[in-house]
This record gives sequence, C-alpha cells and structure tokens, in this order.
Amino acid sequence: KLLRQSFDSLDETHVGAFTRDSLQQLFRKSSIKVTDEELESLVESLTVINHNKKTVTFDDFFHAIAEDDVLV
Repeated sequence: KLLRQSFDSLDETHVGAFTRDSLQQLFRKSSIKVTDEELESLVESLTVINHNKKTVTFDDFFHAIAEDDVLV
C-alpha cells in the first residue's frame, strides 16, 4: 500500500504513469539535490515509451523497487 501511495503522489494527473518532470518536482519539494545526469539515469532505468512520451507506469515502478534496480 505504501508503494502505491508513493507512486500516486508522483502521478498527479491520475493517468497511471508519471514523467521525469514529476520526479524532478518531487526531488525539489523534498530538497533532494540531484543532477540532471542522475535524474536522467534514474528515469531511464524506470521508463517505457508510451505514445512517444517517456513515462513510468506503476508496474515499472513496482518491479524496479522490488528488484532493487533503483536506489534513491
């Protein structure tokens, strides 16, 4: 449930996915400093191409966290 809540906080438009910009806003709100390169690397490790727009779905997010592919 906590993982879903975390995902939903990034999916502000409630479309079932979030973008690099959403993730960047979260880091800024949390006062977490991350370089453009670090952010891009994180997003690339999570993203799928969806209608020509890079987005992260809940399944991508869940699998990355469950498999320890992404450490923030």
